[in-house]
Amino acid sequence: MAPDETTYQVIRNRLLENLARREANGGVIIGYHGISASKARIIESHGFAPFRANDYTFGVWFWEEDCREHAIQAAIHQAEQSHESTYALLHARLHHPTPDFLYGTPKWIVHPEGIEILGFQYFPLLRKP
Repeated sequence: MAPDETTYQVIRNRLLENLARREANGGVIIGYHGISASKARIIESHGFAPFRANDYTFGVWFWEEDCREHAIQAAIHQAEQSHESTYALLHARLHHPTPDFLYGTPKWIVHPEGIEILGFQYFPLLRKP
């Protein structure tokens, strides 16, 4: 089912707000990227260079604080798919990211060279009963 006109207006307005906020901050956005712990350790050691986007996009997806839960869910999914017991959140400063609304959630996509890593947080994956 195709989105209605109201949905398009909401997405358009959020896109314009995101672009204005990015420009007001000198092209910089702070965001979160969810990832499995093993991939996070590789990124900590080597950066994003050895990685290629699995979905054929040109960069890495990040969510802002108000949508941080989406990054957490992505990290949990990756950890479960990799049969790992830990997931990670990467916190970064994004230089000139592009807004993206794939799957209806506002996020940013940025080329790895535009990612300034601020830190990693590791969390245990809580097993479902």
